Amino acid sequence: MTNSLDTAKCKLVADALRSGQQVKIRALGVSMMPAIWPGDVLIVEPAAVESLRVGEIVVFERCGRIFAHRLISRGEYPEGEVALTVRGDRMNTPDPEVSGNEYLGRVVRLERAGRVVRIARRPGVGQRIAAQLTRWDRGLAAYLGVARLLGRTDYPASGAAEAMVPGNGWQ
Repeated sequence: MTNSLDTAKCKLVADALRSGQQVKIRALGVSMMPAIWPGDVLIVEPAAVESLRVGEIVVFERCGRIFAHRLISRGEYPEGEVALTVRGDRMNTPDPEVSGNEYLGRVVRLERAGRVVRIARRPGVGQRIAAQLTRWDRGLAAYLGVARLLGRTDYPASGAAEAMVPGNGWQ
């Protein structure tokens, strides 16, 4: 459930990307673990759908929320409109197709704890194993427990993504 402030932030992000601006958003959910951790900062730029490559992380707006998931394939609806198939790395099945109206841009940089992290177009073996482990609640709890033991405690509890607007972590 989203509140009106969250909806307004998402609209602000969507409007900025649609007008050609780069934005920063903070990941809140766990669907892209372990590639993207809750609390990571995603730098998103607008990009033409035609320039997208399978494996990139795309950002889209749906139901008043912003999502960042990996592009699995690109196609077209019968009417000729673009249809993107995306999936969170932690998820077993793809999301419902993303339309051109929902698509906002692609993640060009990822920052974790103030450092730039390389974004792989294809998860490595370790990431795939970790994603499999985190698909079950018990596995996710264990994975987060190990992360906590290693000092990784800067992530929020749940959600998809939040806009980083002035006063909300973005200068």
